[in-house]
Amino acid sequence: MDGEVVTGANMENACYRLGLCAEQSALTTAQHAFGLDRVARIAVAGGDGSGGALKGGAPVTPCGGCRQAILEAAHLSNRDIEILASNGDGTALERLKISEFIPNGFGPANLKDAE
Repeated sequence: MDGEVVTGANMENACYRLGLCAEQSALTTAQHAFGLDRVARIAVAGGDGSGGALKGGAPVTPCGGCRQAILEAAHLSNRDIEILASNGDGTALERLKISEFIPNGFGPANLKDAE
């Protein structure tokens, strides 16, 4: 809300399951810096990183697990978190809302009946 920015990066591992997506890394940093309830938007960029700079024509969007984590942050903040999806070289940008990725999402409110 106040414009504070945190960053995240993919943490890849030879055992793919142990890796960490940049979105999850950024959300963890945000949680520690100011709380997930204050997350308003998240930017995602990616592409071919084999050279000195990212390249690629298609905007990159969060994977399913990251979409769920963003949705749960949205539930905490009571806002439809904006996702800025960019391609590798920054020439294409899409502005989307988490509700567009998970229109009937499952979150903490769905667990109330289990109590």
